[in-house]
Amino acid sequence: DSTLHAIDLLDGQDPTVLTLPFSWEGVTLHATGATSVRLRLTPHGTDRMTLRLYDGTGAPVAEVASLRIRQVTAEQLDTAAPEPGDLFHVR
Repeated sequence: DSTLHAIDLLDGQDPTVLTLPFSWEGVTLHATGATSVRLRLTPHGTDRMTLRLYDGTGAPVAEVASLRIRQVTAEQLDTAAPEPGDLFHVR
């Protein structure tokens, strides 16, 4: 999760919008047990990127061949938020 915050640091990202992951393709887990990771993020245009994660020794941990992103504004999030009392019930 925290590695995705790097998306907002890319050049050209509008600071007034929030960038959210939309679809994931080609997700591969190479190793487990890493206590920390480094991220290599490669943008492809304005709405897609490749992510590669490495452990402290430089060994690959995971890869996402294509992560598509979408940008939303604060107004869009407010519009989508439920009103107080709008709850779903399962009976």
